[in-house]
Amino acid sequence: MNTRVASFATFLASGILIVFGGIYLFKSSFMPYHAETIGQQWSDLDANMQFMILALMRAVSGGFLAVAITIAWLQVIFNETYHRWIPVIIFWAGAIVSGASIYATLLVRLNTDGNPPTALAMTGIGLLFIGYAFNKRSIADHKKKGN
Repeated sequence: MNTRVASFATFLASGILIVFGGIYLFKSSFMPYHAETIGQQWSDLDANMQFMILALMRAVSGGFLAVAITIAWLQVIFNETYHRWIPVIIFWAGAIVSGASIYATLLVRLNTDGNPPTALAMTGIGLLFIGYAFNKRSIADHKKKGN
């Protein structure tokens, strides 16, 4: 049971990162909260500014996708091996990218009229913590069974 809860939480956190990574990778303009933040529409920006914003979105998407794939893959390995180090790596890899996202969205939220998805990044950290806690419990259960 613990492994199932941990897997669900980790895969859901990974899914959030994949969705945002995919959006940032394939979107041809910025997000609505970007327009709120700068007080301009995409079409109002000159081409150089548009390219700069898209480049930054692509860079962020790469980080989101890399971490999402890594933590999902590590969860699969953990479910087979119960290596003690894996839950720590899953948590910290996800927490670093989610924490940076929370920091960035709070900067925007507190200093501009933009309304970025801060709560979603916080949800991701919560899911990672749940995954970590239940993975650790899985290790204890695995030891009790004599493995």
